[in-house]
Amino acid sequence: MASHERDFEYMPHLVNAIRQADVVRLQDTLVSMAILSAEARRLIHAKLLADNPATAASQTKNRPIAKYEICEQCHKKYNVAGNGQKICEFHPGRLMADYGADVWADHDEDCHGIIDTDEMRRNLPQGFMWQCCRGDGKARGCKTATHMTKERPAKRFRP
Repeated sequence: MASHERDFEYMPHLVNAIRQADVVRLQDTLVSMAILSAEARRLIHAKLLADNPATAASQTKNRPIAKYEICEQCHKKYNVAGNGQKICEFHPGRLMADYGADVWADHDEDCHGIIDTDEMRRNLPQGFMWQCCRGDGKARGCKTATHMTKERPAKRFRP
């Protein structure tokens, strides 16, 4: 059996191992592959990097940027190439406990736990109110804009 045929024989095991690996191990593996193989670098670049629109139109050197980012406003992952006007829905205010909400009618903090916690916000969003629009915790964002990414300085890579 040729070597490449044997590689495909093990493919289900490899796919299973990749799916079970933790994020840090996968990231370390991708970095190692990018260092060792030009072909892997090209593939990883195509999947994870995009042209920087700020430098693409100018005469400055076009440094690629991450293709996917997490929005600072709505906390969702987005493709930077598709970041058009009014695509991000978010609340500019704080999510505050609405102690008058029906969900808290029989709630005793001494027995059931403190209401104003991140866990309660996740589990019982209808018991909270957005400060900006007074919508409950499940309400869609009351403001729209383009996605915003936290500016991070590029780190110099040293293999």
